[in-house]
Amino acid sequence: MTKLIDQALDELRLLPPESQEAIAHDLLEMIRSEHKWDRLFDDPRSDAVFDRMAAKVRSDVVAGRTTPGDPSDSGKQ
Repeated sequence: MTKLIDQALDELRLLPPESQEAIAHDLLEMIRSEHKWDRLFDDPRSDAVFDRMAAKVRSDVVAGRTTPGDPSDSGKQ
């Protein structure tokens, strides 16, 4: 384990049991989600899906169906 994980666990131990349970539940869900994505990306069939997605994006760019910008800036003025 990393020092940061150890530090997080030390802090977690200071919380009330119901908060510990809620955080543990969320953490387990995040870990399970990471495993799911790892399996999906490792599946050789995903290459064809990514190829189709990339082709669609290239087609949209060429056809002018895109707008420039950084998606992380959406809603900022």
